[in-house]
Amino acid sequence: MAKRLAADTLLVYTSPMGKKLSGLYVAEVKKQYKDRTYSSFLLRRSYREDGKVKQETIANLSSLPRDVVFILRDILRGNAYAPQEQALECVATRSHGHVAAIAAMADQLRLSALLDPEPCPERDLVYALVVARVARPLTKLATTGWWQTTTLMDNPVVAAASPEDVYKALDWLIERQGHIERVLARRHLHEGGMVLCDLSSSYVEGTHCTLAAFGHNRDRKQGKRQINDGLLTDAEGRPVAIEVFPGNTADPKTVDVQLQKIKDHFQLGRVVLVGDRGMLTSARIEVLRERGGIDWLSALRSKEIASLAAQGLIPRSIFDERDLAEIHSPEFPGERLVVCRNPLLAEERVKHREALMAATEKMLERLSLRVQQGRLKRPEKIAEALGRIKNHYKVAKHFECVIGEGEFRYQRRQDSIQREAALDGIYVVRTSVPDQGMTHRRRGPELQASISGRTNLSHHEVCGVAHPSGASLDRGQGAGPLPALHAGLLRGMAFAASLASVPLRRCVPRRSPGRLARQPGRSFAAGARQVLDQADGRWLARAQLRDVALQPGHHRRQHHARPQPP
Repeated sequence: MAKRLAADTLLVYTSPMGKKLSGLYVAEVKKQYKDRTYSSFLLRRSYREDGKVKQETIANLSSLPRDVVFILRDILRGNAYAPQEQALECVATRSHGHVAAIAAMADQLRLSALLDPEPCPERDLVYALVVARVARPLTKLATTGWWQTTTLMDNPVVAAASPEDVYKALDWLIERQGHIERVLARRHLHEGGMVLCDLSSSYVEGTHCTLAAFGHNRDRKQGKRQINDGLLTDAEGRPVAIEVFPGNTADPKTVDVQLQKIKDHFQLGRVVLVGDRGMLTSARIEVLRERGGIDWLSALRSKEIASLAAQGLIPRSIFDERDLAEIHSPEFPGERLVVCRNPLLAEERVKHREALMAATEKMLERLSLRVQQGRLKRPEKIAEALGRIKNHYKVAKHFECVIGEGEFRYQRRQDSIQREAALDGIYVVRTSVPDQGMTHRRRGPELQASISGRTNLSHHEVCGVAHPSGASLDRGQGAGPLPALHAGLLRGMAFAASLASVPLRRCVPRRSPGRLARQPGRSFAAGARQVLDQADGRWLARAQLRDVALQPGHHRRQHHARPQPP
């Protein structure tokens, strides 16, 4: 009866919502019995009769839930209530989790102080560009639109930025490049340490870039101009400096510029320069030898390895019991040569070579059919068609072709195939660092895969250069592969030294040893995306991001109270 009476009362007395109902109120009556206190809630009406104030109990509300009683008491006091969807209006929803994760890592890397110790609008814009580059790489125009969907808009400088402001901030960043590189060099480089260098390229769509030119296109974008960028990193793969070159600049020609930066700009007297065999060629190493103060660690080219094998310096028997061996050759005086073999990669190369040769044979068979049908008769025309076939898959050295008037024959050169197959999976690392400055450590199958075909040297390879204090730069038996020497590091943020003991777990399964050179370590960008995708509490602890919301699509909603009608 009390519930029904209370419901009827609510129906009658809540009509003037927002206005205090005079005379009606909810009274709480407390009674003490022994050691317990009992509360009763009564709906009462206060009125005057013959000049006296009297009270009338209308209903007993004690059987109602407490929250319903409190709501009724507030309504009688003049407070307004409405359904949640009517009381609040969502005026903006911005993505927050990935921005917060990247900002947390950027703060640990002291990115703001690295850009400029003094706050300024340009610094805020460049900071936002770095966050956007890691989270969502877009054009500058599209980036300003992407900012509108994230909590980066909380910064008024970013909120009001136009594409012209972004380009002005980039001009400001170019002027700060020398200072930034010097600070990074002081953080990560030291006397006698390793400096890794490599050259990458980016193709260009426009026509007004003065550095764009046709060159060796690593993106396989035929017919596209490109620019080259040379990267310097420390032994851990952290980017330290970058230099942009014309698109037709060969790898070895960039070494002199990088050496000048190491010697004059960073004031380093002695370092170990690590580069692939396309960059540190024999001719360039002679320049390093004459200059002095620069040691090197690179790899031999295929022709040089074949020469050593022809001299009997690389017998296959040396790999029967071990996968590494150090040899010496008078062709490389003052250098140590470390031979290693990857059997899995050797098997992969056999399959790859056979596939290329089979594809080439199909093209040669079609050419032979054209000659037999009389569609090609003149030797020069046959040779012209053959040249296009030979240059397609780059295996012409393994075929012997005979051209005559209306005649064309071909066959495989088994001797050439066998000579190349004998060196499959074999790599030779060359270095001028003496034995006292190196530490040797076998790492099993991962060690064999540390040097890829063009030798983007990942530096958990054969040896690690010893620190002048005596501590090795090699990470140890339990360490995973480090970031590769490749300009893809530009797309990520390297780990700070203070985070070396808390690496992010990789989100992809381990590859076979033959492919580890293409999948080395993880930069911050990949690690951050992995954390965002997985949202595992243990991983957040490893990345020291416990207090950051990392759920995918995590949003921070902004609510404003909608005014209620009277």
